[in-house]
Amino acid sequence: MYGLKNGSIGAIELTKDEGIVLWEYDVMDSKSAVAHIKCEPFVDSNIILARDSGEIEIYTYTESTEAELVYETKEAHEAITGLAIGNITSPGKKEIIYSCYSGVIKSICHRSNAKTIGLATEFA
Repeated sequence: MYGLKNGSIGAIELTKDEGIVLWEYDVMDSKSAVAHIKCEPFVDSNIILARDSGEIEIYTYTESTEAELVYETKEAHEAITGLAIGNITSPGKKEIIYSCYSGVIKSICHRSNAKTIGLATEFA
């Protein structure tokens, strides 16, 4: 996986002799640079991306398809300085934890009763 300064993302397979572009998602609107990428299972998605502008995007991806955006945060207030995925507050539920430039730590989790993903907690 890779993310570019212009906001585009893609996947490359590295062979012994060359790199093969599997897919590339060019961003046509004014997205900011990619700050962090994590490729881990989270609900039905497996690519979590943080941008310099403070946006979090979640993509689903299989080897036979290109990445498809399934969730993005609408609030972009400050740069994201760290990104992690794991079982933080519940042993059976994965969360996305990210830190912002100001030191605020936020959490995104899957809301199983509503079958949606959303901002769960904000810690100052």
